[in-house]
Amino acid sequence: DIQERQKIISIPDTSEMKVEIKVHETWIDKLQPGQKAKITVAAFPEQSFTGSVLKKAPLADPENWMNPDLKVYSTDVSIDGEHKFLKTGMTGKVEITIEQLKDVISVPIQTVVNLEGKKICYVVTGKKPQQREVETGAFNTDFVEIKSGLAEGEKVLLNPPRLLESDNR
Repeated sequence: DIQERQKIISIPDTSEMKVEIKVHETWIDKLQPGQKAKITVAAFPEQSFTGSVLKKAPLADPENWMNPDLKVYSTDVSIDGEHKFLKTGMTGKVEITIEQLKDVISVPIQTVVNLEGKKICYVVTGKKPQQREVETGAFNTDFVEIKSGLAEGEKVLLNPPRLLESDNR
């Protein structure tokens, strides 16, 4: 039996698609509507799509019972154009351009270590790597900008040496 005004089926409008993502609290203030995004869908990994941030939630999502300390904000990102092969419920990855830096020195993020309140890189020189203090700038999950302390073309150790307690004395 079906009642009057009872919803039976919902058909999505695929002419305007969007992606719903969860953004960690440390990044949410850096996102603004209109920022450009690159979207890849797991079902079509060889193809990428463009889009932009539509809106972000003003409040964090309700607590996750598995990790109550994790605070994420729902954010909608549009997908430019019409792609009839995309289906609702597909999974993917979204990269949002927060800032573009040009003509900067950057290194893999794991090459910079914190030592006694200073940021340090190990530069390859002769026989023994040289410890060098650096000033860092913007970063993402892979790279960090080096504002000072390194010159273009210098080689840094990808895996800095472990410091033994005896070395610190």
